Formats: sequence, C-alpha cells, structure tokens
Amino acid sequence: MEKRLLKTAVYSFLIGFALTVIFVPIGQERIGWLGDVSTAVSYPDYFYMVFRYALMFTAVCVLVAFLRVANRQTDGKIPLARFVVEWIIEPLKSLFIGFASVTMIGIVLVLAVAAFLILF
Repeated sequence: MEKRLLKTAVYSFLIGFALTVIFVPIGQERIGWLGDVSTAVSYPDYFYMVFRYALMFTAVCVLVAFLRVANRQTDGKIPLARFVVEWIIEPLKSLFIGFASVTMIGIVLVLAVAAFLILF
C-alpha cells in the first residue's frame, strides 16, 4: 500500500506541476482607475504559486488513492471510504472520462475538417 501511495504522490506531483505551468498564466493583468493595465508577478512568486498548486493536487490525489486502496483492502467495510469511493470518486472519474473522450472526438473532427479544407 505504501509503495502505491508513494508512486501516486510522485506522479501526481509531476502531473500537477506540469498542468499548473501550462494553465496558470505568469502575469496577472490589473486595470487601474484610469484604464491603465499593469502586469506584475515575479518569477519566484510564480514558482511558489505553481509549487503550491502542485502540492494541493498531490494531496488530493494521495487522499483519493488511500481511500480507494482502503476500500479495496477492507472489502468496503469502512463506511467513510465506501461512501467517498462510491459517491464522489466514481462519479468524478466517469465525468472526467466522458469529458476527455468528448474533447478527443472534437479534436479529431477539427483536424479532419482542417485536413479536408486544406486538401480540397
């Protein structure tokens, strides 16, 4: 169990770090009273923010992995673990898989239409 949780922690930290770098912008625009726009986030502050989000992602993933392993090892005898797995984790997993598959189908269709328009 510990080996699985350690792997989950390492991989979820790397994935969380990569996703945060991709989706969190480095600068935040602020519009002043006179319409002036200022952007100010230093690199150490940005790195700290990315690191903090990656750690939060890791903590959630390790907690979910622990609850799933605990539920599996006790055959669902722990009520809290069974509740969390059945009512929270499984629906979120289904939602994520559905979102990912619809997104992939959309990307394939857009690429097919783009290839068709370029070739013809």
